[in-house]
This record gives sequence, structure tokens and C-alpha cells, in this order.
Amino acid sequence: MDEESRTATGRLQGMPAHLELTDERLVVRIGDEAVPRHDVPFHQITEVEDVVGLWTGYLTVHMGEAKLIFARVPKAEVKPMARTLRRLVAQAGPAPDEAPVAGHSPTPLEELERLGRLRDAGMLTPQEFDEAKRKFLDKL
Repeated sequence: MDEESRTATGRLQGMPAHLELTDERLVVRIGDEAVPRHDVPFHQITEVEDVVGLWTGYLTVHMGEAKLIFARVPKAEVKPMARTLRRLVAQAGPAPDEAPVAGHSPTPLEELERLGRLRDAGMLTPQEFDEAKRKFLDKL
């Protein structure tokens, strides 16, 4: 399935949750709340895990030590949402006005190595890796 998914439903800490991917961030609303409960820029996401069961699945979004675990995501939404989120995370660069998490700006070599690790871990397809690498090198 090659379709891109930018929305999903599930449960976060037992409450109904709606996930939405914008061009820059993951937005999570609980129930029918107008104000997002979580608003996570892609550059803060360090890992995305997905598990599919018989009818539903889990989507876990890691932000360093913190994580959001979405349960009871409909089976058909899990893989497409995880794939799209991984691609957007790989394409996201660090925020220009935000201090780097590790205390320094990554060198071009470190950034390419990070993309390579994402590809080797299966979080990026070879095509997604090539696209993210090309976009990164175009910025230099």
C-alpha cells in the first residue's frame, strides 16, 4: 500500500485521540477538544514504532526519553501513518531558532549518518533515504 496517511484515530492513555500530521508537526487532540493536547515538531521525534494486531494496532512515537503510545489504532491506519510519519521525520531538519538537543549542531557527516541509521533500521525506504539525502545536500 503506497497511500500516504496524515490522520489516524486511536486511544492515548485510555482516551479517544485523533492524530494529524501537518507539514511540520504531529498534532494530537483528545476527544473533541479544540486545543491540541500534544503538538510535536517532527525534528523532536527520535523514533516511530508500529505494531499491528488482528483488528487494531499500536503506534509509539518517541521523543528522546518521552513517548506517546497510541493504542487501538485501526489496523488499516497503522502502517500508512507510521510510514508517512517516518518520512516526514527524516525530512525535517532542526528548527533554526531552537538549540540543538545534543548541545551542538550536527555536522553534515553526522546528519548523513543519522539518515543512514534510519534507512538501516528500516524506518526509511531506500527511495526515502535518497530523497532526504538529496534535500539535505541541496541545503549545503
